[in-house]
Amino acid sequence: MNRITVTLLCLMLCLTATSIPTASAASRLTTSSGTALTSCLQQEYLMRDTYQDIFANYPTLTTFGTVVADEISIIATLKKVFVKWRITVPTDAQVSAANTIAATVTSISNADAVAISLEQSTATLMTQLLQSADNQDAAGAVALIRTTSLSSHATAFTAEQTSVSTPAPAPTPTTPTQRIVPFTTSDSTSTFMTLLADETVDVVEMAAGTYHLAYMIINIDRTRPVVVRPVAGATVTMSGDVASPNGQFTFGLDGVAGNITMQGLIFDGFILGQHGIIQVLKAHDITLNDMVVRNSRCDGTTAQPYHAWAVYITFYESICPMRIVANRWTVDVSANRQMGALQVMGGSHITASGWGVTGAYYGVYASNARGPLTDFILDDWTISDTGGPSWGQPNVSVAVEHASGKVSNMHATASGVLLNYGDPMLADGGGNSR
Repeated sequence: MNRITVTLLCLMLCLTATSIPTASAASRLTTSSGTALTSCLQQEYLMRDTYQDIFANYPTLTTFGTVVADEISIIATLKKVFVKWRITVPTDAQVSAANTIAATVTSISNADAVAISLEQSTATLMTQLLQSADNQDAAGAVALIRTTSLSSHATAFTAEQTSVSTPAPAPTPTTPTQRIVPFTTSDSTSTFMTLLADETVDVVEMAAGTYHLAYMIINIDRTRPVVVRPVAGATVTMSGDVASPNGQFTFGLDGVAGNITMQGLIFDGFILGQHGIIQVLKAHDITLNDMVVRNSRCDGTTAQPYHAWAVYITFYESICPMRIVANRWTVDVSANRQMGALQVMGGSHITASGWGVTGAYYGVYASNARGPLTDFILDDWTISDTGGPSWGQPNVSVAVEHASGKVSNMHATASGVLLNYGDPMLADGGGNSR
């Protein structure tokens, strides 16, 4: 809605009533008019939410931003009608529908067409509602929304659609050449860090063998992604004999780390203080897949089992770890539940799927204790002989507190219970069993 429309609607409301109606006056608002007002407000919610989604993805389409501001104003004005007639203001029930409509925008070239279609459907709905709106306020609101959808909104989106030039055809893509560099057991920790920081390197390929490398703090925020992986068919083992009591890698301690993938490594013989073998702190876009942890535990003096982890992810210095993926880990704690598998203490878009955990203290311990934990995904875990006390329970294998996201297909045998608690709480995706 444009600002003039909002002003007109406010004037209309002022002219139709100069005081708050009494209870008897309120009773004169018919059910049909109440339904019409509710439909108007929900349609305004739908348009606002849809246009916000589209504008977020296509910020150069400024008409969407202008219309969103006006939709917010008209929603506020409509809510005053509900207050005037002592009707409960309905909450926004259109978020999902708005996401669906916004998802039909596939490029800048069809965004305005989607908006025009929504304005046309709004006008059609308002035409239908006019037949049942027998109250002056309700009828005036319906008529004004219909007029605006057919005129100023549609006109603005049509003008913007005309001005958006058709993009030139994209050039035929070519397959880029990756720069793959070798790393062997005779190379040093400093060489590894140098390769990781080199923006011309795409892949660091590790030769077969056992590596005795020092604990590494990775404060490397790359602009181009890099992958660390074994040479095809090779078995690469990272020994904990040098790094302990630290872990092997910490991402983002004294700076930020980002756009780094590691995969296919075996971590063997780590005797840990209060550390994870891999720790993710001030970091984004870190992927850690297809790893194995074996013959590792807490040291029992500076650290107890709940202090030592295969993977430890946390808010650090008020910075949120974001877009962290750790899939298909095998954690076999042979030392009688002397360390945990995964701890997450805040973060956004954290995904851990396909884990197999045996003999651990906790399979998962996750909480918002150090920062919000949102979009946390746990899926397809097999847990056995795992558990420790938590939240008043004597034996817990998975404990998640105050986190949004989803948990599904978590299978635990001879292990503690699965706890999912708090507000927010992970959605149950099904397939969970103990």
